[in-house]
Amino acid sequence: AQKEAVAEAERAEKEAARADGEASSARTEAEINKAIRTFLERDLLGMAGARAQLRADIRPDPNITLRTIVERAVGTIQGRFVDQPKVKGAVLGVLSSTYVSLGAEKEAVKLHREALEIRREIYGPEHLSVLAWMSDLAFLLNRLGDFKEAETVAHQTLEILRRVHGPEHNQSLKTMTNLAVSQRELGQIKDSEQLLRKTL
Repeated sequence: AQKEAVAEAERAEKEAARADGEASSARTEAEINKAIRTFLERDLLGMAGARAQLRADIRPDPNITLRTIVERAVGTIQGRFVDQPKVKGAVLGVLSSTYVSLGAEKEAVKLHREALEIRREIYGPEHLSVLAWMSDLAFLLNRLGDFKEAETVAHQTLEILRRVHGPEHNQSLKTMTNLAVSQRELGQIKDSEQLLRKTL
């Protein structure tokens, strides 16, 4: 009976620790989302208004473009979120995605690299989210036309994914596709076709 009581106490302690961890993670996620929302509303979308432009010592422009607003937002982020690397990485990711939607892949890649490094420092090089961002970097490099670096990044990412998460993992298959695109554009047609067949 004593052993059963001890075992039950240990299970309860582990369950409590797990619950605390989940609650802490949820709070962190909520804080990140709130910070991103505030940044987007004030520093990105908010800058479309003349009053906000004046407050930022910017000459009001009623015809301001989204590209200009994003560039100004990028200029404000470097000195911010010093003690909030997760928030900074997330905001950089949003701005990178915005650049992609504007067709500005070169600027998108720059911000994506910075966000990736922050994520790598936080979670380590083999964390699934880090590997997903590496795969996305290969995708962006393909779009930019830098197929050689895209191939290198995709190959490195795929090696880790296969070892840590297995070749059938969704992220492994996605990275195979990115690598196959790079190989095709570099003239490695046979390798590209073989890799694509593995994704089917």
